[in-house]
Amino acid sequence: MLPHSKKIILAILALFLLGLFWRFSTLLYFPASGSFLEKGDLAKLHPKETLQQNFTVENNDLAKVEIILRSPGIAPGDRAEAKLLDGNCQKTLRTGFLENSFLSSNNLYDFTFPIIPNSKNQTYCLALTFLSQKSTSHSLLFFSHPEAGSQFENTTTKEVFPDQTLSFRLVYKNSSFWKNLDELNQRISQYKPLLLKSIYLDLIAGGFLLLSLLLLIALLFL
Repeated sequence: MLPHSKKIILAILALFLLGLFWRFSTLLYFPASGSFLEKGDLAKLHPKETLQQNFTVENNDLAKVEIILRSPGIAPGDRAEAKLLDGNCQKTLRTGFLENSFLSSNNLYDFTFPIIPNSKNQTYCLALTFLSQKSTSHSLLFFSHPEAGSQFENTTTKEVFPDQTLSFRLVYKNSSFWKNLDELNQRISQYKPLLLKSIYLDLIAGGFLLLSLLLLIALLFL
């Protein structure tokens, strides 16, 4: 029988590993392939104004929109509300706020929302509203760049920006942890030699985790 102290340590270790895997699963998002966030022209958004743009989704399981702002970005105490509406910009489907990205970039923000399973080939409307709580915050500066056929609008001032798109990127998340791992494997495999592709990568990663766990358990008995 294991001593009581070692049982406690093993229980803590198990909880730690479960928490680690849970945290890892929450961070598994996949940006649209070939999409990049460009820094081009600037679109100014004053307090209580709204920028709005339609876009079409290429894949199912839309789960996040990444947006870049010019520094200093959103000041502490201020908020930028984000809404995902239907293609007519009438019905609200998802709502939230722009939050600092986990990547800790000074000007990358995430609008994260519950997965939309059947988003492929659907047209949606992104609406961004600046909710300033600080008298010193005069505006937010969003990046935009040329894109034929696209346009966005300041619905408050009615200013239209033809053949321009806001600099944002669509991000997806599969419905299960295992599907996310499989997609992560596929994306990593695109840039690796045969030894680190497909099942070989699974075996290496799984073996590393198993050996690490066995080593920690073995240390408890020394």
